[in-house]
Order: sequence, then C-alpha cells, then structure tokens
Amino acid sequence: MSHTILYIDEMRKGNYKIFLEHVFSQLPTPFRWSQVDEEILKQHSQELLEIANDLAETYCTVMSNTNIEFFRNQECTEFVKNWWTNYVQGSNNDMYWVKLGIMALELFNKNVGVAVLTSLPTQLSATAFGIIIKAS
Repeated sequence: MSHTILYIDEMRKGNYKIFLEHVFSQLPTPFRWSQVDEEILKQHSQELLEIANDLAETYCTVMSNTNIEFFRNQECTEFVKNWWTNYVQGSNNDMYWVKLGIMALELFNKNVGVAVLTSLPTQLSATAFGIIIKAS
C-alpha cells in the first residue's frame, strides 16, 4: 500500500517515472522492451508511419463494437494515430515512456478499461502486421 501511495503522490507532482517503473517491474522479463524492439521499429519506421491512418481507422472500427463510447467517434482515430506515431518515432528513454503512459491515462479518463489499455500495443501491432501483409 505504501508503494501505491508513493507513486500516486509522485504522479500528482508530475513525476510519472516512478509509476512507470512500478508498472514495468510487474512485467515478466520476456515482455519487457528490448534493444531488438527498438531496432525493429527504427528499421521499419517509414512503412509503419505510412499505415497510421489505416491502422487507426481499422482499430477504432473494430473497437466501436464494444460498449465504450470513445471508440465510436473521430476522437478515437486521432488518438490512435497520434499514439502510433509516438510509439514508432519515440526512442527508448524515460520521456518516451512517460508520454505513452500519460496518453494511456488520458484513455483511462475516457472510461477505456485497463484491459484495453494494456493490450493496445499488442492489438495495434497485430493490426499493423495484417495491414502490411495485405498490402504486400
């Protein structure tokens, strides 16, 4: 409980790093970000950025079938496109993760559940893979 209070107090002060460190420490090692992940994003960044519009539209269309209002409007498409661009272009440093973490908290404030938030990178990556394969 004291750790939770600590990172919540720090977040209120604008220090999101301690919260993200807590979250990342909960991930099993094979699911943590690695140098290989960063290299793949750099190597394929141009084609990943080119599909941002299609990716956002596809993801939001699929998710609009849920009971979450956020996915049923243009705000979803803009958010997902912005998140994807930041994900692809960012670099693996504290500010990169803080920015993505803040974006996740923005979604949480729009009543998007934790399951969606935690699966967003995986779902977007899988959707992107499908778009790229289809275009090949």
